Amino acid sequence: MDKARDGWLASIQGRTLPKTYTIQKTAIESLVAFLGTKTKLHTVTRTDLAHWYVVVKF
Repeated sequence: MDKARDGWLASIQGRTLPKTYTIQKTAIESLVAFLGTKTKLHTVTRTDLAHWYVVVKF
């Protein structure tokens, strides 16, 4: 997840407003912390994302 996070953040940095970038960076860092840095992106399921959403929401 670390590589995916870094690549995605690099891809949006130049075309995203600073405040929006900060919000998105915080969200993706939360997701990576929840799933674990060693998790492979292709193994993440909707259920994983739903569990993370519940944690973030409350």
